[in-house]
Amino acid sequence: MTLPDRLRYARKKRGWTQRQLAERAGMSNAYVGILEKTGTPSARWESPKLASIEKLAKALKVPVEWLAFGRGREPGWTEPRARGAA
Repeated sequence: MTLPDRLRYARKKRGWTQRQLAERAGMSNAYVGILEKTGTPSARWESPKLASIEKLAKALKVPVEWLAFGRGREPGWTEPRARGAA
């Protein structure tokens, strides 16, 4: 799986749109869309900055190493709890 694949996979596992992920990570919706499509923010750069990957990983609650490089085990996924659930 590539970075765009892992990013899209993790976002969909959370049930979020690109816009929702962008808001939670503090970046633009366009940037998230580009990363999901190509894995790079621009033809000038080889890869996104680690700080961006860290923000996305934190928002998605996945290990940075998994999101950035596919290293380690796939994160365990928990279903979102309903509001007010104990």
